[in-house]
Amino acid sequence: MPVKRSTTRPVASKPPAYTPPVDDIAAQLEAHIASINDADPNAAFERQELTRSLREYLRVKNSFRDADERIGINALEYSEMTENEKRLTVLRDYHLHNPNVSEDELVNWRAVMAAYSSGLLDLKDKKAPNEVALFWNGRLIQSWHVQGNNELEKWAEYKKMWGGKAWVEKASLMGSPSTI
Repeated sequence: MPVKRSTTRPVASKPPAYTPPVDDIAAQLEAHIASINDADPNAAFERQELTRSLREYLRVKNSFRDADERIGINALEYSEMTENEKRLTVLRDYHLHNPNVSEDELVNWRAVMAAYSSGLLDLKDKKAPNEVALFWNGRLIQSWHVQGNNELEKWAEYKKMWGGKAWVEKASLMGSPSTI
């Protein structure tokens, strides 16, 4: 018996939208953020929450990577770094490790990174462990010094002149700065 062939042609369909692999959580979140309909009244809230989730995911993912790098292959390289270079590695991912970082904190973070990179702020100049450097709204107000109560009284004046926030750089190799 002869085989009867179909005379209808298959209908061309649109290719499916890109769906990231299930194990690529960051790409899934980014794709979902990109697909949010701005006409939806909840779009801004949804975008904000998904962005916060993405930052938190990347923070956790990077913390594992950072730990592996410091303990593993890069341990020798890390041990040969200057104290300033070590501090820069701690600061580099500050905004990823802190998902609720404000724009004011990012302004100060960039100024602190630039100060270490340019040599304007140098840990060799720090004479005592309780010395700090004060940044305000992206400005180095005072390099290494012991912070006193009289300095806190000036903060209202700084806030009035420049707006923004303070960043008290303690230069810890283990943690983040104090931001106020």
